[in-house]
Parts: sequence; C-alpha cells; structure tokens
Amino acid sequence: MRGYFNKSIIGLSFFSFLLLLFSCGKNCNIENVGPIDSGSIIANSQIKASCGYLMVSQPDSLLITAVHPYANRLTCSMGGGEYTPVDFANYSVISYPMFVNQCVSIDRKVTIDNTLQTVTYKIIITQCGDSPESVYLENFVLIPKVDGYQGIYEVEYNNI
Repeated sequence: MRGYFNKSIIGLSFFSFLLLLFSCGKNCNIENVGPIDSGSIIANSQIKASCGYLMVSQPDSLLITAVHPYANRLTCSMGGGEYTPVDFANYSVISYPMFVNQCVSIDRKVTIDNTLQTVTYKIIITQCGDSPESVYLENFVLIPKVDGYQGIYEVEYNNI
C-alpha cells in the first residue's frame, strides 16, 4: 500500500509539473514550450529522482557519477519506456536546479571537452515575464560517462 501511495504521489507531481509547464498565459507567446535538448544530451531520455526536491539542498548544480551519494536515487527512462536505475557504467547525470515561470521554453545543450575534462551545460530559458507563479525544476539530463570531469554552467534568462 505504501509503495502504491509513493508511486501515486510521484505520478501526480510529474503530471502537475507537465500541466504547469505546458500551460501558457494568454498574454505570452513562446514559440516552443518545454525543453529542447542538443549536444551530448542522450536523446529521448528522462531522469527521475526517487523523491521530489532531491536537488533543493544543492545551491547550484551537480554532476552525478556512480560514486556520488545521489547515484542510487535516480532512475532513467529511454524513449518513454519503464524507469530503471541509471547505468553509471555508461552514463552520467548533470543537473542545474532552478525556478522558472509556468510558460517557459528551455534550450539545453551539453558540450564535453575530453582534453580539458570539462562538461559545459548551457541553458537558455525563455519565459513570460508576467507569470505570477513559478515551478521548481531539478533539470536533470543524461550524458555519456564523464568520471572526474569538472562541470561548467552557463545560464541565460530571457523574459518576454
């Protein structure tokens, strides 16, 4: 019963997030609502934490590999399939938690520099500046395995 309750809460939270994310106000016209991924982000992948607000204790960002304490708290879905534990033998997860307005487009790009051993996570947020409510995003993306690399974060907000 408890497992069912936890799954129901996670499902309801995810549905609420999608509803808020894809409901734009009448006074705002954003071309592409939702995330647009490019670069080294693994296409059609979704990362979910075992509990909501996992990243709220992290003030900025995080690069999660197999040795990180949060590694066992993340699951991954490829192409809309079942969520399974992240395969950290082949992948890493990068996150940049943030609050955004309800009507938002997020352009996310990850660039991996193997020579400098850096991972650059560039995020461009285009949002309606007059939205009265905001939504918390943990903003996880799945990338190829990068043990020992340094994360670099570039975030740009555009209010329209």
